[in-house]
Amino acid sequence: MEGHARDSFRPDVVGDRVTLLQHGKLPEPVRATFDEMIRARLDCMRVKVRGVVRSADMVTEDGSHIIKIHMVVDGGYVDGLVVSDEARVTGDLLDAELR
Repeated sequence: MEGHARDSFRPDVVGDRVTLLQHGKLPEPVRATFDEMIRARLDCMRVKVRGVVRSADMVTEDGSHIIKIHMVVDGGYVDGLVVSDEARVTGDLLDAELR
């Protein structure tokens, strides 16, 4: 992938061009604790958590539609980002349990 870094503390890269090299299996997600996440021990890794949605809002960032999810997990609150054009689902997510 060729891209550029966002103006952010997070190590996010915005893809300007993606070249498919091969199809492969995604890595298995690592079960993440709140403590590990707030200490950035699992940054840039595929993780899984279980939580209850407290808010979900559709926003546009860099031309992409993103659902920003704020949820409570065991130990505290976390935020998640889902790239999606499905604005209607944000209302259905309130108080939903997600993994």
